[in-house]
Amino acid sequence: MHATFSFLLSLDRSDDVEAQARSCFDSWQEHHCDENNWYELMTLVVQGESAKDHRIFQMATDKDWRGRDSLFGGVVKKQESGEDVWTWSWKFALETIAIDMGISGPQIMLGPVTDMHEERQRCAAMSFDDLVLHIHSKLPTLISDGFRSLGLPPEKRTFDVEEWDLFEKTRHYMFFRQISTHPPFSDSGTPYDYRCFDLTGHGEGDGEPNAILFVDIHT
Repeated sequence: MHATFSFLLSLDRSDDVEAQARSCFDSWQEHHCDENNWYELMTLVVQGESAKDHRIFQMATDKDWRGRDSLFGGVVKKQESGEDVWTWSWKFALETIAIDMGISGPQIMLGPVTDMHEERQRCAAMSFDDLVLHIHSKLPTLISDGFRSLGLPPEKRTFDVEEWDLFEKTRHYMFFRQISTHPPFSDSGTPYDYRCFDLTGHGEGDGEPNAILFVDIHT
């Protein structure tokens, strides 16, 4: 399965930011990815002084066979329409986590498509801070209700898709709830655990986040 992963970076904006971003990711993937985690860098968003000054870089191969270069064009259009793409990038990363935890519609198609669409639209309309609070308020109940519905003790259960879905939600939430510095970005885990990672301590910047790199990774 392929998915878009987000990496929070601290770069020296006076130097080659593309090379710095690539170096940060390469160092991370050497220690956190395995041979199954094929990847393609997609788009880099670098914070500017104002919304019109944010810089966007295409990191994917031109005319990529999976269309991974299309994210760049989509982000450019958002900026051209007046949207703050730095704020959008943080919210996009948070929404991927909401999807993985089943908050923004089910990760696995267990219910009607219309229900998933409505919930995803509801989350998309929330501010970043409101969605963080929504996740914290909703996930513990969803997880506890899910475990109660399983009924049987672990040693008597057989694997099924609903149990797997519950396990995934629980694991993602364990990472999310431990974050205090730059939510939704975690400084631990692998692509099998989570989708947003904080690499601000490994770049050439001053440690303050000023860039987000989007990468397609297979798990």
